[in-house]
Amino acid sequence: MEEIFWDYSSNGPEKWPDLCPDYHNACEKYLQSPIALSKNRVTDRWKADPLIFEYSPQQFLVQWYSHTFHYSPQDKNNRVKFMGEWYMLEDLHFHLPCEHTLNGKSYPIEFHLVHYSESGHVLVIALLFQHIYPNFKNTDGSPCLSLGLHSATSKIIELDLKKYLPQDPTYYLYNGSFTTPPCIGNVHWVVFSELQDLYSSELLLFVKEIGWKGNNRPVQKQFQKRIWYL
Repeated sequence: MEEIFWDYSSNGPEKWPDLCPDYHNACEKYLQSPIALSKNRVTDRWKADPLIFEYSPQQFLVQWYSHTFHYSPQDKNNRVKFMGEWYMLEDLHFHLPCEHTLNGKSYPIEFHLVHYSESGHVLVIALLFQHIYPNFKNTDGSPCLSLGLHSATSKIIELDLKKYLPQDPTYYLYNGSFTTPPCIGNVHWVVFSELQDLYSSELLLFVKEIGWKGNNRPVQKQFQKRIWYL
């Protein structure tokens, strides 16, 4: 697929389908993400097994590309079991503000944990945060997110993603697409309904210094016929 320049301003989301035929076909063909989520949009209760997380602390390489920070695991030892299939974590990145909305509200930041199975299926887990605080306000031992900005030679940091997961999770599930071009589909989405707080002085400083305007795709028309909730 041809690589085309896209962004969130002059070549922003409303123009993505017109940038090339591949982008147009993807946006026309697949159920698109993100969408608005709420209890009154749920069509089914999730009756299959809940997600099983096998997350442990590990090192990530932090890089800036495609208009956000990406955290690439250096080992493939974080995984999730979904519908009887194991999915390996391949990437963590975030969007400011959130892309999905919950009960009609948007929030400051949304993590996307992107997983792939051996058969090539895609599972994206979305975590939404209602506040971003500087590190010094962290009084309960919650993890502080680093962007790896303080190292001149290495941007390898350690993350324990299990600490970012709600203790008693509830979540929405639906089938959609990636939220960045070419926005291809057949993506399993799990969006946690519990809002959390994020602590990251580095992120607040970065946003202030560069005047970051955001990197979120707006909510798309909802053609999904089924949305599950657990």
